[in-house]
Amino acid sequence: KVGFQLRRMQYIAQNITIHIHYTDGFSSRHSGKLNQNDDYTIIQECIRLFNRANTRRNMIRTVIIDASKFCVSVNQLNLFTPIKKNNLALSEALDTIRKKYGFNSIN
Repeated sequence: KVGFQLRRMQYIAQNITIHIHYTDGFSSRHSGKLNQNDDYTIIQECIRLFNRANTRRNMIRTVIIDASKFCVSVNQLNLFTPIKKNNLALSEALDTIRKKYGFNSIN
């Protein structure tokens, strides 16, 4: 849902933070950086941050994903590193389906 909202507003979040709250009151958080707003990139970064932040064996009460440091999304091609156009095209196709049939139509 984070990627869908960012693409709809045509923004990229440069910073993403995961907060994990445990049932015993302890909390942990880790931050990372994003350079694209496609679903695959956001999910991979969130999984990496979750694995770094989840260091305890207690039950998790809540997980909060916080995006910040927004900048306008510009679709400029990079000459030196290959970009993954398929991920962005897939995310945009899912966005059109979600706009037409509702967000929960595809999980």
